[in-house]
Amino acid sequence: MNETHNGLLQRPKTPILTGVPNLVEDEDNLELVPRRLYFADSMQVTNIKIVFTSNDLIPEYAQRSFRPNMIHQVFGNDGIIYGYRNLNIDIYFLANSAKCFVDLHYTEVTSDDMPHHSQPDDILQKLTPWLPEDYYLDKKKFMVALDKEKHFKQYGQLLHTVQLYNEREKTSYKYYFNICSTEEPGFAKFHSRFQCMIVWYIDGASQIDVEDPNWMFIYVYESRKYGKYCDTTGLYPVGFATIYKFFHFPDKVRARISQFFILPSCQGLGIGTHLLKTTYEIIGGLANVIDITVEDPCPAFTRMRDFLDCQLLMELEPFKKNSINKGYSNVMFTEANKHYKINKRQCRRVYEILRFSYARCDKTNKDYQELYTEITDRLKLPFMKDQRVLEKIKFLSDDCRLDYITDMAKNPSSIERNVSNYIKEIIKTAISVNVKLLKQQLE
Repeated sequence: MNETHNGLLQRPKTPILTGVPNLVEDEDNLELVPRRLYFADSMQVTNIKIVFTSNDLIPEYAQRSFRPNMIHQVFGNDGIIYGYRNLNIDIYFLANSAKCFVDLHYTEVTSDDMPHHSQPDDILQKLTPWLPEDYYLDKKKFMVALDKEKHFKQYGQLLHTVQLYNEREKTSYKYYFNICSTEEPGFAKFHSRFQCMIVWYIDGASQIDVEDPNWMFIYVYESRKYGKYCDTTGLYPVGFATIYKFFHFPDKVRARISQFFILPSCQGLGIGTHLLKTTYEIIGGLANVIDITVEDPCPAFTRMRDFLDCQLLMELEPFKKNSINKGYSNVMFTEANKHYKINKRQCRRVYEILRFSYARCDKTNKDYQELYTEITDRLKLPFMKDQRVLEKIKFLSDDCRLDYITDMAKNPSSIERNVSNYIKEIIKTAISVNVKLLKQQLE
């Protein structure tokens, strides 16, 4: 997120784009405008803003404003919008209800009667699939909705609260973690509105069917004052997690964390870690759950999950230093799954991170060297199995064998690269665990 030093986004200037053809100047009409002035980088001209009071509709007074992390799901891979000069797209969400207002600003738009120019892109057509059904284009109507906003409304049943400090805003806020249900009046429509923001921050985002009873929802609400000069406190959603309960034959459930979102202005405070831990607690309390999986986690979520899992599992006996250096065992998975429903793959990963941590990530340490070899052998095992299969497929035609051998020939370097990248990734987490969790134990 690109921020100014005071934490507020300024209205962006028209970006200069490379690779966009200029209009060839006509000697008989020197007033023709170059085409490049009608191209805009959607990443730079799109702003998402949270509205607490009417002051937040004034750009320089907005309390929380942020740009997208990604735009390809809305405006395509190149992210270019054609047809407008000095374009700005401001998308406002009411802080409590997530009702939405879209405000398009531009100084000029192309038309068919302009030489060398074509029709402008239909911005609303691109935006609409990722806007609430009842979004506003009329500012006056949106202001009426703002006047009727219930700043204290929250959905769900309270699970726990936590006080966290926001370094950007130089103040502490109280956060409420609630388990929500679509059976509660109004919640389904609210979530359908709030989840629209994820398209700008989650790759491969999709809007879920809130009426499916297998979905679970955990929301985070922040307690804060309406505005800078207001003493009244309200409650406002700042993030959520959705979990889907998959049937696992014959009578079990596999819980998958599907969506996990925290407003950009609230990231880095520890809210996500508390939300994930709360999610573990909720899932752990369900009957017949075999484990927890995560749908296509991004690197940031993976790091957060790894760190939390290390923090939790290092308290269990099989994951303490004296036990872990003996090597991986099924007892580790049994204990991790029993207490936190952690799956086998994640359990093995946490074991490796913690063992590297206990070895201080020191390459000269015997435990480090043993684990490095253990990981390398584990990751290469599928490749070795393929090689053994290759020796047995004598019955294949020479052409088929050649194709197979050609593919296999590419694997050795790929495998080495994958092993190296994986170990670098978990060592990075291990260093963090060492510094934040194990420093006193290892001194």
